[in-house]
Amino acid sequence: MIERVNGDLNAFINEANKLILYKNQINLIDVTLMVSKPLENNIFAMTKALFRGDKAAALDIFSDLRTNNVEPITLVSMLANQFRLMSQIRYLDAQGYSLGEIAKRLGMPDFRIRMSLQDSKKLSRFAITRNLDTLYNLDLNIKSGLIDRYYAFELFILNFA
Repeated sequence: MIERVNGDLNAFINEANKLILYKNQINLIDVTLMVSKPLENNIFAMTKALFRGDKAAALDIFSDLRTNNVEPITLVSMLANQFRLMSQIRYLDAQGYSLGEIAKRLGMPDFRIRMSLQDSKKLSRFAITRNLDTLYNLDLNIKSGLIDRYYAFELFILNFA
């Protein structure tokens, strides 16, 4: 439960109270069913599913996020940040920088750089740029009220390549 609340004491108390209302004898299964994963974990899982080409899993994760009142605009922003990071890493990698040097330049842990580099190599630099462009247009159209935010994000997942 501590992992699910990211060490936040207030969130822990709220989730514990919710679990106590659910039943008296709480076990790990109850925690996994009743306490939602942190948003970052779901975004990470959705990104991984997209890179694997598993659009059904990505849609399932999006559906879970939607039931937890996570707005698509938040997901658009987080995915755009991931694609920007991938673009920066690919550029620095092409310039001959080592993982350690890239991590230092971007101020991020080596592990995150390594994972992002692996993911980014599943896509061409053109695909990364195209997806970033698509996310920009999606953000603009949602904020302008031109399209339904949930429908548009589902279309993004379905058209992801």
